[in-house]
Amino acid sequence: MTQVFINGLCQGLVLALLAVAFQLVYQPTRVFFVAMAAVVSLAPYALSWVQHLGVPVPVALMLVLALCGTLSMAMEWLNHRPLNARGASAGAHMVSSLAIYLVIVQCISIWQGSETRTLQSGPDPVAWQRPGLVVLTQAQIVGAACVIVALSLAALLLYRTALGLKLRALAANPVEFALRGNDANAFRMLAFFLSGVLAGLAAILFSLETGYEPHTGLQWTLLAIVAVILGGRSLLVGPIVGGVLLGLVRSQVTWSFSASLQDAASFALLALMLVLRPRGLLARDQRVDALTA
Repeated sequence: MTQVFINGLCQGLVLALLAVAFQLVYQPTRVFFVAMAAVVSLAPYALSWVQHLGVPVPVALMLVLALCGTLSMAMEWLNHRPLNARGASAGAHMVSSLAIYLVIVQCISIWQGSETRTLQSGPDPVAWQRPGLVVLTQAQIVGAACVIVALSLAALLLYRTALGLKLRALAANPVEFALRGNDANAFRMLAFFLSGVLAGLAAILFSLETGYEPHTGLQWTLLAIVAVILGGRSLLVGPIVGGVLLGLVRSQVTWSFSASLQDAASFALLALMLVLRPRGLLARDQRVDALTA
């Protein structure tokens, strides 16, 4: 059971990172950012291609994360900002975001093919083992360390800097944020950039352990959305709690039944949560105007 818990925790941490990436866009902009799945799909292919050019791994990782953030900002600049200026509905944003995802994924399929790949050249090496109790692979340790560092930096940015304060203000009340003379468009771009960087990192960490193909981006993004709903409206803590919980549930289902039932269990948990606590585990009472913002 200890091994099951460790596996679920490691998977849940990466899911939490991806859920935070989705929430960083959704809360300030109310854009249901389905196109984030395209960023998730592209990241491991881009890293593999840059490494193939002979670029050192740390430099390649920085380049790919910058690319992911830039692509995410481009989606805001070319699609969501014009739609927002025209007063488009949330449904229009979601459909256009889905269309962007489909176009990019088809381009990836044409460029790289549709077969499943892995970022590792061989089996995932065991990094630490306690006989009879628990085994930690290299990918699990690297993934957990990267997630903890990334989430810590995100927390410092959001709760210890002026930029983070304004980003949280935009999430709390976009109208008042703009009326106070702040450039809402600039902070929307910041939200999309941060989301792209975190989503790209999460995609690479997922790919280290499970492999990747063009359509895995949508599967991982849907799980991140489930984690956001489970955790609640919080900008940072809610998605983390939801992601870890979802990872533990999926690991337990795999151990007790079958890996093929993971997705069914995930969405069954979502349905149960929507019935019992529709605003998430960390929901709290809010003013009426905050709920409708």
